[in-house]
Amino acid sequence: MAEEDINPNPVYLVPELLEEIFLRLPLKSILKFKTVSKQWRSILESRRFMERRHMMTAQEKPKIMAAGDRKRFSWSFQGDQEVEMVYLHCDLASRPSLSCDGLVCIPVPGWVNVFNPSTGEFIRFPSGPDPVKADIDFLAPLFEVFPGFWRMGFGRDSVTWSYKIVRMCFTNGWNILRCEILDVNIGRWCILSPPPYEFILTSAWCGCF
Repeated sequence: MAEEDINPNPVYLVPELLEEIFLRLPLKSILKFKTVSKQWRSILESRRFMERRHMMTAQEKPKIMAAGDRKRFSWSFQGDQEVEMVYLHCDLASRPSLSCDGLVCIPVPGWVNVFNPSTGEFIRFPSGPDPVKADIDFLAPLFEVFPGFWRMGFGRDSVTWSYKIVRMCFTNGWNILRCEILDVNIGRWCILSPPPYEFILTSAWCGCF
Protein backbone atom coordinates (compact mmCIF):
# COMPACT_ATOMS: atom_id res chain seq x y z
CA MET A 1 0.00 0.00 0.00
CA ALA A 2 1.43 3.30 -1.05
CA GLU A 3 2.20 5.83 1.61
CA GLU A 4 -0.65 8.27 2.04
CA ASP A 5 -0.10 11.61 0.44
CA ILE A 6 0.40 14.46 2.85
CA ASN A 7 -1.84 17.42 2.21
CA PRO A 8 0.55 20.31 1.43
CA ASN A 9 -2.14 22.91 2.05
CA PRO A 10 -2.41 24.18 5.62
CA VAL A 11 -5.76 24.58 7.32
CA TYR A 12 -7.24 27.95 6.40
CA LEU A 13 -8.91 30.00 9.10
CA VAL A 14 -11.06 32.94 8.15
CA PRO A 15 -9.94 36.31 9.59
CA GLU A 16 -13.02 36.50 11.83
CA LEU A 17 -12.11 33.21 13.53
CA LEU A 18 -8.46 34.25 13.86
CA GLU A 19 -9.55 37.44 15.58
CA GLU A 20 -11.63 35.49 18.11
CA ILE A 21 -8.63 33.27 18.88
CA PHE A 22 -6.26 36.23 19.21
CA LEU A 23 -8.60 37.98 21.62
CA ARG A 24 -8.15 35.16 24.12
CA LEU A 25 -4.36 35.15 24.01
CA PRO A 26 -2.06 36.88 26.51
CA LEU A 27 -0.39 40.08 25.42
CA LYS A 28 3.07 38.53 25.07
CA SER A 29 1.74 35.96 22.59
CA ILE A 30 -0.01 38.66 20.59
CA LEU A 31 3.25 40.59 20.25
CA LYS A 32 5.02 37.47 18.98
CA PHE A 33 2.29 36.56 16.50
CA LYS A 34 2.60 39.93 14.79
CA THR A 35 5.74 38.59 13.11
CA VAL A 36 4.12 35.41 11.74
CA SER A 37 2.52 36.92 8.65
CA LYS A 38 1.28 40.17 7.17
CA GLN A 39 -2.31 38.98 7.57
CA TRP A 40 -1.89 38.29 11.29
CA ARG A 41 -0.14 41.59 11.82
CA SER A 42 -2.93 43.40 10.00
CA ILE A 43 -5.55 41.80 12.26
CA LEU A 44 -3.63 42.43 15.48
CA GLU A 45 -2.98 46.08 14.63
CA SER A 46 -6.47 46.84 13.35
CA ARG A 47 -8.63 49.41 15.12
CA ARG A 48 -11.41 46.84 15.59
CA PHE A 49 -9.14 44.34 17.32
CA MET A 50 -7.59 46.93 19.64
CA GLU A 51 -11.00 48.24 20.66
CA ARG A 52 -12.36 44.76 21.39
CA ARG A 53 -9.29 43.72 23.36
CA HIS A 54 -9.37 46.97 25.33
CA MET A 55 -12.98 46.26 26.33
CA MET A 56 -12.12 42.69 27.36
CA THR A 57 -9.10 43.61 29.47
CA ALA A 58 -11.09 46.35 31.22
CA GLN A 59 -13.31 43.60 32.67
CA GLU A 60 -10.41 41.53 34.02
CA LYS A 61 -9.08 41.73 37.55
CA PRO A 62 -7.27 45.01 38.22
CA LYS A 63 -3.49 45.13 38.20
CA ILE A 64 -1.61 47.39 40.60
CA MET A 65 2.03 48.35 40.15
CA ALA A 66 4.00 49.16 43.29
CA ALA A 67 7.43 50.79 43.03
CA GLY A 68 10.02 51.08 45.75
CA ASP A 69 13.68 51.29 46.59
CA ARG A 70 15.56 48.01 46.22
CA LYS A 71 16.90 48.16 49.77
CA ARG A 72 13.72 49.21 51.53
CA PHE A 73 10.86 47.84 49.46
CA SER A 74 10.35 44.24 50.55
CA TRP A 75 6.71 43.90 51.67
CA SER A 76 4.18 41.92 49.66
CA PHE A 77 0.48 42.44 49.04
CA GLN A 78 -1.74 40.15 51.11
CA GLY A 79 -5.14 41.59 50.27
CA ASP A 80 -7.81 40.74 47.74
CA GLN A 81 -6.68 37.86 45.53
CA GLU A 82 -8.66 39.36 42.66
CA VAL A 83 -6.01 42.09 42.44
CA GLU A 84 -2.73 41.30 40.68
CA MET A 85 0.35 43.10 41.96
CA VAL A 86 3.37 44.04 39.83
CA TYR A 87 6.43 45.14 41.82
CA LEU A 88 8.91 47.52 40.26
CA HIS A 89 12.20 47.71 42.18
CA CYS A 90 14.05 50.76 40.95
CA ASP A 91 15.23 54.21 41.91
CA LEU A 92 12.21 55.81 40.19
CA ALA A 93 9.82 55.07 43.06
CA SER A 94 9.82 58.64 44.35
CA ARG A 95 9.04 60.10 40.92
CA PRO A 96 5.52 61.11 39.86
CA SER A 97 4.02 58.83 37.24
CA LEU A 98 1.23 58.86 34.68
CA SER A 99 -0.73 55.85 33.48
CA CYS A 100 -3.04 55.02 30.58
CA ASP A 101 -4.48 51.61 29.61
CA GLY A 102 -1.92 49.85 31.79
CA LEU A 103 1.11 51.73 30.45
CA VAL A 104 3.08 53.80 32.94
CA CYS A 105 4.94 56.99 32.03
CA ILE A 106 7.65 58.10 34.49
CA PRO A 107 9.52 61.35 33.76
CA VAL A 108 12.99 61.91 35.18
CA PRO A 109 15.43 64.77 34.56
CA GLY A 110 16.52 64.55 30.93
CA TRP A 111 14.37 61.53 30.06
CA VAL A 112 10.79 60.27 29.81
CA ASN A 113 10.32 56.54 30.52
CA VAL A 114 7.37 54.42 29.36
CA PHE A 115 6.90 51.01 30.98
CA ASN A 116 4.50 48.16 30.20
CA PRO A 117 4.13 46.00 33.35
CA SER A 118 2.31 43.24 31.42
CA THR A 119 5.17 42.57 29.00
CA GLY A 120 8.15 44.05 30.85
CA GLU A 121 8.91 46.35 27.90
CA PHE A 122 10.70 49.56 28.84
CA ILE A 123 11.52 52.42 26.48
CA ARG A 124 12.83 55.89 27.12
CA PHE A 125 12.91 59.16 25.21
CA PRO A 126 15.01 62.30 25.73
CA SER A 127 12.96 65.09 27.26
CA GLY A 128 14.78 67.69 25.17
CA PRO A 129 16.32 71.05 26.09
CA ASP A 130 14.61 73.56 28.33
CA PRO A 131 13.85 76.82 26.51
CA VAL A 132 13.32 78.69 29.79
CA LYS A 133 16.39 79.44 31.88
CA ALA A 134 15.29 80.92 35.17
CA ASP A 135 15.84 80.64 38.88
CA ILE A 136 12.94 78.57 40.21
CA ASP A 137 14.29 77.61 43.61
CA PHE A 138 11.39 79.39 45.28
CA LEU A 139 8.95 76.99 43.59
CA ALA A 140 10.68 73.79 44.69
CA PRO A 141 9.75 70.97 44.99
CA LEU A 142 7.09 71.48 42.29
CA PHE A 143 9.75 71.54 39.57
CA GLU A 144 12.10 68.80 40.71
CA VAL A 145 11.22 66.55 37.76
CA PHE A 146 11.70 68.88 34.81
CA PRO A 147 13.92 71.93 34.73
CA GLY A 148 12.06 75.15 34.05
CA PHE A 149 8.33 75.69 33.86
CA TRP A 150 7.11 72.44 32.33
CA ARG A 151 3.78 70.61 32.56
CA MET A 152 3.22 67.16 31.06
CA GLY A 153 0.46 64.71 30.06
CA PHE A 154 0.25 61.11 28.82
CA GLY A 155 -2.61 59.39 27.02
CA ARG A 156 -4.01 57.63 23.96
CA ASP A 157 -5.01 59.35 20.74
CA SER A 158 -8.69 58.53 20.16
CA VAL A 159 -8.22 58.73 16.37
CA THR A 160 -5.00 56.79 15.74
CA TRP A 161 -5.00 54.81 19.01
CA SER A 162 -1.32 55.57 19.47
CA TYR A 163 0.03 56.64 22.86
CA LYS A 164 1.42 60.14 23.09
CA ILE A 165 3.27 62.36 25.54
CA VAL A 166 2.48 66.05 25.53
CA ARG A 167 4.26 68.82 27.39
CA MET A 168 3.95 72.58 27.62
CA CYS A 169 6.56 75.08 28.69
CA PHE A 170 5.63 78.36 30.36
CA THR A 171 7.35 81.69 30.83
CA ASN A 172 7.93 83.18 34.25
CA GLY A 173 4.52 84.81 33.92
CA TRP A 174 2.85 81.45 33.16
CA ASN A 175 2.21 82.21 29.50
CA ILE A 176 2.55 79.20 27.20
CA LEU A 177 5.90 79.47 25.47
CA ARG A 178 6.13 76.10 23.79
CA CYS A 179 3.96 73.04 23.21
CA GLU A 180 5.37 69.68 22.09
CA ILE A 181 4.01 66.18 21.51
CA LEU A 182 5.74 62.82 21.16
CA ASP A 183 4.23 59.73 19.54
CA VAL A 184 5.56 56.68 21.41
CA ASN A 185 5.61 54.69 18.14
CA ILE A 186 7.76 57.32 16.41
CA GLY A 187 9.90 58.53 19.32
CA ARG A 188 10.40 62.11 18.17
CA TRP A 189 9.17 65.39 19.67
CA CYS A 190 7.09 67.62 17.37
CA ILE A 191 6.48 71.29 18.10
CA LEU A 192 2.84 72.41 18.04
CA SER A 193 1.23 75.83 18.08
CA PRO A 194 0.22 76.83 21.63
CA PRO A 195 -3.55 76.72 22.26
CA PRO A 196 -5.29 80.04 21.54
CA TYR A 197 -7.07 80.09 24.89
CA GLU A 198 -5.87 80.99 28.37
CA PHE A 199 -4.35 78.17 30.38
CA ILE A 200 -5.12 77.92 34.10
CA LEU A 201 -2.71 75.91 36.21
CA THR A 202 -4.72 73.50 38.37
CA SER A 203 -2.24 70.76 39.30
CA ALA A 204 1.34 70.44 40.38
CA TRP A 205 2.82 69.48 37.04
CA CYS A 206 1.18 66.74 34.98
CA GLY A 207 -1.86 64.66 34.16
CA CYS A 208 -3.49 62.13 31.83
CA PHE A 209 -5.69 62.78 28.81
